[in-house]
Amino acid sequence: MLFYNLTEKKVYNFPLPVPHDRYYRGFSQAVVHLLNLFNNNQNLLPPLSTFDPVKNPTDPLDDDGCIHRAVLLKVVLSANPTLNPNNYVVIAIFGSYSKMAFYKPGDDAWTSLDIKPSSKNQAWIQARELSDRPASLQQDVIYYKNKFYAVDFFGALWVYGLSVPHPRLYNMVPSHDNQFYHLKYIVQSCGHLLLVGRNCPMLDVETKKLDWYDLKWVETKNLCGQMLFLGDNESLSLSASDYPGCKQNHIYFTDNYLDRYYSGECPGPPDMGVYNLEDGTVEPHYQVTQFKRFLPAPVWIEPTLGIYQMKLHVLYFF
Repeated sequence: MLFYNLTEKKVYNFPLPVPHDRYYRGFSQAVVHLLNLFNNNQNLLPPLSTFDPVKNPTDPLDDDGCIHRAVLLKVVLSANPTLNPNNYVVIAIFGSYSKMAFYKPGDDAWTSLDIKPSSKNQAWIQARELSDRPASLQQDVIYYKNKFYAVDFFGALWVYGLSVPHPRLYNMVPSHDNQFYHLKYIVQSCGHLLLVGRNCPMLDVETKKLDWYDLKWVETKNLCGQMLFLGDNESLSLSASDYPGCKQNHIYFTDNYLDRYYSGECPGPPDMGVYNLEDGTVEPHYQVTQFKRFLPAPVWIEPTLGIYQMKLHVLYFF
């Protein structure tokens, strides 16, 4: 298993005790487990078959007859299962239409989250592709102040509180504008919720901050000394001063726009790089051969081993 150290700009190969016959996606495995990469501790979760539904008869197949989007796309935790073995929630985005489901310790199955759209969110309500199937088209989710916040394909913000009696996603902020971005991310940074949209290849990136009073997104180019790390992992915001060699007001991306991988159109990762919010320039953070393909996509990790804090790495799975 390869690790790339951002501060040293070196690649390390660590023989970690993890199985290599599994499909990794963020914090989870497609079988489904929660896995600690460094001690191989695993928490068994309900299987994918308990998702409703995992496979839709209308899902498109690739040349191998596989439905790549009918698995876990992203998994986020409310707490560390090692420290809170009986008090955590797992939220998953899954399936070809990016629905959401959650799991709590002791559950026998995943529970799908119903959607309660706002009357103001006309883009979501009128979307033609949603008229004949249950879908939510969520693209990213984070845990912040005892709630899960998710952003969908249209840029609308959804919220799920852990204490509600009937699990449901509520529309908090409608679609903010008509600007289209291939990928959207939501991240908590210094007490703010940020919405990041980007197109692929990475030539157009937009960052907006949530105005909690007016419940609207406001464009910003100032991360207040922070840097963002976005990809298939849970979105991270870290202080640049804590990581020598890393740059404040920059966004570090891994390539999780993999449609071209599956189609064979792109031989290597086209959208791995560092985006400068101030001037819009992009630079590579890892020089990789154009024939190297990472499937699944690499993820960012910030591991803590005992009392020692390891430097920031990007983790590549082969």
